[in-house]
Amino acid sequence: MSNAARRASVPLTERDVADLKVLRDRESAWQQLLREHLGVSEFNSDAAILHAVLTLGLERLRDEALAKGYAKLAASYESADEREYVAALRRRTRRHHLDRDET
Repeated sequence: MSNAARRASVPLTERDVADLKVLRDRESAWQQLLREHLGVSEFNSDAAILHAVLTLGLERLRDEALAKGYAKLAASYESADEREYVAALRRRTRRHHLDRDET
């Protein structure tokens, strides 16, 4: 796979265009947060801003997917632990009833 940059045409809604205008403003809180998060000092084009937003969005999606995956994995362990606990409880109950029946 090549590391060459690829340019894509991206359709923008009116809201996207308005948001991009805010992001162009170096003094806007949005651009400051974007620069801080990505560790860059400035954006020299709309393409750079859009790439930064895409990068940040993909990072958030990855983080959320990992969090959901970990939660699902944890739930499967909890279910297994719960099943083992119930099985052990049943074994103890059976033993208790068997012990009572023998006396």
